[in-house]
Amino acid sequence: MAIQAAIYRVKKAVTFNRGGHGRKRKRKSLEDYQHQERNYIDYKLHVYSRMLIDLCVKHEAATLILVNQELKEEIAKDDQFLLRNWSYYSLKEKIAYKADRAGIQLVVE
Repeated sequence: MAIQAAIYRVKKAVTFNRGGHGRKRKRKSLEDYQHQERNYIDYKLHVYSRMLIDLCVKHEAATLILVNQELKEEIAKDDQFLLRNWSYYSLKEKIAYKADRAGIQLVVE
C-alpha cells in the first residue's frame, strides 16, 4: 500500500518535472516505483512459498494439498485491499517448483 501511495504521489508530481529530452525521462521516477512494486510482490511470493515448503520438509510431509483455491481466488478478486496486485498463479507455480525440488507431491483441488 505504501508503494502504491508513492506511485499516486509521483503521478501527480510528474507534470512538474523538468522538461526536455522527452516523455520517457519525465516519467522515469514513476516507472522506477512501478518496477519496485513488481519486485516486492515477486520477492514476497518467493518468501511465502519457501516458508510453506520448509514447513512441509520440517514435518516430513510427502504430499501437499491445496484445497479450495478457486474460491479463495474469487474472494481475493472481490476485496480490493487483499493482495491487490498479487498473482495466485505465480504463487502456485513457485510452490509447485519448490515442492518438486524438495520431493513433495503437490495436489491442487
